[in-house]
Amino acid sequence: MVNLNRRLAVLNPLLDIRTGPGAIRLPNSPHPHLFRLELKYPKSRKIKPSKVTSGAHGFHKSILPGLKYYNPALDVDVQTYPKSPTLLTLHFQCKHPDKLRELAQPSRKIASVDNSADPSYEDPEAPRPSAANDEVTLKPVSADSHLPQPLYQRSVTLALRGRATWDIVRWFNDRTNGQRIGVSAEDKKKRKEIKARQAAADADRELSKINQAALDREKSILEQAKKLAEVNAAEAS
Repeated sequence: MVNLNRRLAVLNPLLDIRTGPGAIRLPNSPHPHLFRLELKYPKSRKIKPSKVTSGAHGFHKSILPGLKYYNPALDVDVQTYPKSPTLLTLHFQCKHPDKLRELAQPSRKIASVDNSADPSYEDPEAPRPSAANDEVTLKPVSADSHLPQPLYQRSVTLALRGRATWDIVRWFNDRTNGQRIGVSAEDKKKRKEIKARQAAADADRELSKINQAALDREKSILEQAKKLAEVNAAEAS
């Protein structure tokens, strides 16, 4: 039988992906199709990411696994070179260029993890470049294509330096029209079962420690009694 701790070690991460903050489903046509995501940020050698890149790191580790799980066809490219810029770029395609132009939405305040730590931070009320500045380009269609009409493409980019993870997710959902997936009754049941198993495993470990401590005390008492008997026997002789 597989060790319970090993089973929990496999089930827990999978359930975290299925029910975590990255559980987002991308829309189908007629909405623009997100076919590629590029995330770039400089990865620190320290245990914890720096304040100016913690949002990008959180998006990478907490959001992308679930996003990829529910959208397996999405091409995800993550680059964490030491001198990499801190950017999130989304590449869309659609048969209707007007739909791509509609990706330009009013700029919102983008929360900063620590504004004072980010020298490039700008006042949220100041004008910001929006998706309206991105060009809609015609995607070449191969000769053997059977598409009834050509595909158009565009890309939108957000500078992530100093941004909070939750606000990067909000921007992502605004652009993609992504929908958060609620936790199913089955996953809730699994989570409850896992918690119960973990509690039982913790209780078993504590009981094992208590039993082991009792055995160690008994062993120590027996050894002391043996030594005392040896001393008494030596003195009697």
